[in-house]
Amino acid sequence: MQTTSEFSVNKRPAVSWLLILGLGALALLQGLGRHLGLSNLLGAGTAAFLLIAVVTVAWISVVGWGRVPRPILTLTLTGLTASFYVIVLSAVLSPVLTGALQGPLAYPIAIIPVVIIHTGWGFLAGVLAALLQKLRGVRQ
Repeated sequence: MQTTSEFSVNKRPAVSWLLILGLGALALLQGLGRHLGLSNLLGAGTAAFLLIAVVTVAWISVVGWGRVPRPILTLTLTGLTASFYVIVLSAVLSPVLTGALQGPLAYPIAIIPVVIIHTGWGFLAGVLAALLQKLRGVRQ
């Protein structure tokens, strides 16, 4: 009779949901920067690019320099989580701040691009983080 220890089980490590939820929240810096007037200071395009770059570098650094298993899946799910945060918080905060519902829930067709863009952003960051891990010699 064979025991469980005799079987060669190739189980991939699970993703860290706490890390995904935390890194996803970093994407909210974009909205915060807009409300703090960063767009007025630097210009809308420059401010948006700067905030996207800061969040992307943070995602890649945390996952790429850490020993985070499955970096592509982790950051893809991070991007998906970020899209969820953006959609929900815009629905909650826009009526409070502006008096009217704004954002993706006000225009439901906008939900699809928000999810695709954030998830794709996470995927690309995950590829870069995986490359960084590979260059560092981190084994999966």
